[in-house]
Amino acid sequence: MVESLYRMGEHNACIQYCQNMIEYFLQSSFDHHTDDLIVWYSSLGCSYKAVYDYDLAIETHYKALELAKDNSALARIYYDIGGAYQGKGDTKKEVNVDKAFEYYLKSLQYIDTNHDTIFKTKLYHNLGLIYLDKNMYNKADMYLQEALNIQLKLLPSGHSYLAATYLSMGKMSLHQREYDQALKYFQLALDTYKKSRLFNHASIRDLYEKIAATYYQKGEYIMALKSYEKILSICHKYSISPNYATMARTYENIVRYVYLKQSDAKSAVFYAEKALEVRLKYLTDEQILIFKSYHLLGLLYSFVYNPDKQIYDEYISLSLENMNKALSILLVIKPINYDYFSSVYHNLGVIHRLVENYKLALECLNKSIEIGLEHNRLPNALASTYDAIAQVYTTIENYDLALSNMDKVLDIFQATLPAADNNIIRVHTTLGSLHKYKKNYLKSMYHFTKAFHLHAMIYTPYRTSSYLKILCRNLDEICRILNSNHSQRSQFSVVAEQEEEKLIRLEHDSDCCHKYLLTFDIK
Repeated sequence: MVESLYRMGEHNACIQYCQNMIEYFLQSSFDHHTDDLIVWYSSLGCSYKAVYDYDLAIETHYKALELAKDNSALARIYYDIGGAYQGKGDTKKEVNVDKAFEYYLKSLQYIDTNHDTIFKTKLYHNLGLIYLDKNMYNKADMYLQEALNIQLKLLPSGHSYLAATYLSMGKMSLHQREYDQALKYFQLALDTYKKSRLFNHASIRDLYEKIAATYYQKGEYIMALKSYEKILSICHKYSISPNYATMARTYENIVRYVYLKQSDAKSAVFYAEKALEVRLKYLTDEQILIFKSYHLLGLLYSFVYNPDKQIYDEYISLSLENMNKALSILLVIKPINYDYFSSVYHNLGVIHRLVENYKLALECLNKSIEIGLEHNRLPNALASTYDAIAQVYTTIENYDLALSNMDKVLDIFQATLPAADNNIIRVHTTLGSLHKYKKNYLKSMYHFTKAFHLHAMIYTPYRTSSYLKILCRNLDEICRILNSNHSQRSQFSVVAEQEEEKLIRLEHDSDCCHKYLLTFDIK
């Protein structure tokens, strides 16, 4: 009876049934019914896990543990306690993973090593996942492979346990960036699920998400899109509440991991609008996700905007409209998320700068800084806003304030990033240019030279970047000014020409040329 209820997903009914049976046996002769109580406490613990009440699950499994004496029961109960701790992983993850590991190892001590059983494969599989979580790939592979070998002997080819192991092995390959191997295991998992006819199961959707993520990391965005479309097909076919959440998330994954990576902002807008439509129609309680949808649309409309084609009214108006809707939702959400407020004001500032509304741009960006400083926003997020403020001041030729803000960016990056980082090179290059505009040539020389030496620490002679050509041109110009000899070429002029030739060659190499669209997104 209880097994049937569990398979049907009637977990609350399972809990009630188990509680009734425990009460019945407790009122009977205790010694005679010890084994029955172990079974019902274990079933009750598993039912609590199914409704994500892991603390009650652990407490209930401990009651079973107090009664257990034989090795078989001890192995299963320790396994169940480990599973409950593993399920709690999102809160205090490291602690819970270690506790799960501890109990799985205890279960391993009591397991019957002479016989292959389905229970043994479940224990090996979960141990493999723990080792994967700890980035101990050799151990993870050993346990997952052992689980798979036993499952192949004992289970039919369409069993869901077999599919779950293929899925875990695919995840391990993905962690190790072995993308083709990951796709192989994911396909095996998919074929196994197809045989078990579980097309409505959440595992199918999760599997397609893993396949899409793998293709995305390979840079094969069209193949990623095909997997996302299969998820949407499942969601449309089985229109129950959980599928609407998956549907909205999938639309936004298509935005971020397919069309933005191809710089196709208009297609990205289309799918972002679909995500918002689903949330407004079916998921009205999820206000924070609705906020994120409006925020994303605000960004995307600003990406479509092209000042050269004079389409300001259509896209910038929509961009500002969606950003302001996002802001209005934040005002009513409790508790207040100041990090989101700071992000929205940052992006409003960037959008106003796009249309040369510099006064409003500075107001919004400074508001972002004010909130960020007051509520301890991450330093690199603050650096991004100081950078945006500097860009506004550079545009309106207020170089003193531009320098002041770029100095703050440099201070943050030097405190938080490795010494030789592309972001630090970029900031030194910008500072060099600003000092050159002010004719502070020695300071300009210092920053360009600093950027030049940091560049040499990152890039080998066989690699290059657009910064090196810019640096050398600027250094050559400053050398001529300082030497009062505008006709004599410096060594930097020669290097600049060499780098320009190298960049021209690289432009024809598709492996070296990737066009990315910079976003200030909230995920």
